[in-house]
Amino acid sequence: MLEFEPEYTLRWPRELFLWEATQLLKSPNSLAMSLPVLLEEAFEETDARDEFYRSLGSTRNVFDSPAPAMDPERWLRDLLGSQAKLQDREVPNYWANRHGITAEAPELHISLGRAFFEVIGDLRSHGYFPRAYPKPCVDEDWDVADEKLKQHLQRATHIPFEWPVPFDKRDEYPQDLLYTLIEYFHDQAQRPRSFGYSHDYAGCGWHYDQGANKLSGGVVYRWRLNELLREHDVPLELSQNQGERGRLVHRLPDGLSSTVDELLAHRQDAQDEVAHAIRDYRSRHAGRPQKIAAVTLLAGELERRKLTIRGELFTKDESALFRIANEFNIRHRNESQRANYTDEFLDWVFQVYVATVALADTLANRTSEARGLDR
Repeated sequence: MLEFEPEYTLRWPRELFLWEATQLLKSPNSLAMSLPVLLEEAFEETDARDEFYRSLGSTRNVFDSPAPAMDPERWLRDLLGSQAKLQDREVPNYWANRHGITAEAPELHISLGRAFFEVIGDLRSHGYFPRAYPKPCVDEDWDVADEKLKQHLQRATHIPFEWPVPFDKRDEYPQDLLYTLIEYFHDQAQRPRSFGYSHDYAGCGWHYDQGANKLSGGVVYRWRLNELLREHDVPLELSQNQGERGRLVHRLPDGLSSTVDELLAHRQDAQDEVAHAIRDYRSRHAGRPQKIAAVTLLAGELERRKLTIRGELFTKDESALFRIANEFNIRHRNESQRANYTDEFLDWVFQVYVATVALADTLANRTSEARGLDR
């Protein structure tokens, strides 16, 4: 008989699935309950979940002996150790798309507001808001849940929200209210890691266990919403960094974004000027004065670290670096400086300075490690 090697198509990004699976492995005794929830949510089909259930031991027919049961921890570790089974989801590229026929059907055009409320509904059905907006049950009054959320929203935001939002108002939902809701639901997101019980009446389905995880919920929620913002060409994203986690900030280029994340991860002091400057510059409400002030803080950091930079960069490179700040009305702000530069130039200066601070950190760490080896 031919051996069948299953392949499982991920709905989640691979890194997110691996991270969550690693979190579950920290509590191996509860894997039998938590793993089916992960497999159902993270994969496009039910193949992975069904295969896991079969691994727990089953008989194919009345003449078979029960298959030996596999330990859930071993099953998950085998899956992670054979990542060829994990197929990343790919958007199909059919004939019409390959040949330039790209016009979408009118009903496929969906506003950010309507798409957001659909995502909230989907996450709610998976039990992501157990406190603020629990999954509805056929035995409960749904109007009561809506009213409780409305009251909670108003207390948290001090804004008189209408809830639920009528379908005919979702396409033109006010931007400031929508962004507020995006941040609010981030703070409420908790991922349930195990099923509680199945409610069969009227197709109600699974009720989730109360042991939901806020860290996991935030990670999944940020991924879902940041994907949504990208799809609608919104230049914002929910930050994962301390001090601004779950708040909408201006999206940076991918390479710079990872540099910023690493810088902020190592700068936890509330008084750290580099972290303060980055957060101020990326703030959704940052205007030109706030951005100039943030770049000035970064220039000051580089000024203090001239010796480190000078040891690795040529003198002309170093002087050119500081001439940007000195001559373009960023640092000293006197009448001889140039002030008629575009916001795009200011963005470029910010990127150069952030990258240079990261370089200085790397050089400083390398020097410290070398001194430690010399001892």
